Amino acid sequence: DVSLYQGGSRQRGANLAPKTDALLRSLGPNVTTMVLGSVYFSRLRPHTRLVPHCGPTNSRLRMHIGISTPKGASMRVANRTRRWRAGKAFVFDDSFEHEAWNDADEDRLVFIMDVWHPELATEAQRLAVLDESQKQRYTQLLQEEINGCTRPVEEDMFQEYRPERGPLNDG
Repeated sequence: DVSLYQGGSRQRGANLAPKTDALLRSLGPNVTTMVLGSVYFSRLRPHTRLVPHCGPTNSRLRMHIGISTPKGASMRVANRTRRWRAGKAFVFDDSFEHEAWNDADEDRLVFIMDVWHPELATEAQRLAVLDESQKQRYTQLLQEEINGCTRPVEEDMFQEYRPERGPLNDG
């Protein structure tokens, strides 16, 4: 996977995908202040499966946009199964049990972006679901957004858990 944002922190992967990063920043605070989520390119190798799991919160919605979507690559959310389609998006609440598989002979690649749940539309509603450290981070990110600050790349919080893979570049 190539991470662009994690918990609102801009990751090194954002430098590898400058057009995608610019688009994300143009979407505003629904994306840029998401302290409870991630933005990344997700690769699922051939003949692999992600076991059923649940996301940690229903304060966000997760969007998948298909990039390379071979037949045989699908996911299940609750009791609904969907197949990714290149260039098409679908949104789901990942606090529901979900799983993904790729039975194809080629990689599946999707762009994944977490956004605030639409019922958390105001600053007060968002702050109400956050713990103290998340509130501080959210407030900082919101202030940066208001001031038009460009975030520097922060330490990749998951680098030690992720094997190095080939570069991704959309520049």
